[in-house]
Amino acid sequence: MEKDTFLVTGGRPLAGELHPQGAKIEALQIIAAVLLLLVVTLFRTNTRWSKLLQKKELEWEILRANIHQEAEDNAAKQVLQVTQNNPIPSRDDQYTLY
Repeated sequence: MEKDTFLVTGGRPLAGELHPQGAKIEALQIIAAVLLLLVVTLFRTNTRWSKLLQKKELEWEILRANIHQEAEDNAAKQVLQVTQNNPIPSRDDQYTLY
């Protein structure tokens, strides 16, 4: 990860230090970090936003589980379809040698 990027992952408290080097553009990083901190704090302290955020996280988990289940079901259907279209030969079947 580059030094001039921010990576924010959910479920972890924000912490760290910023060391501006005197350039005007460095102040933008501090402003962005403070605004991000304020927004995250607002979401966590406001119960309405907190409940909405929890609801959305739950919806994402359900969606992720549904996609995973659908992928497993589709894989099982494909295997079943292949075995029905190409039955496994038994010992009594005649083989043609070329």
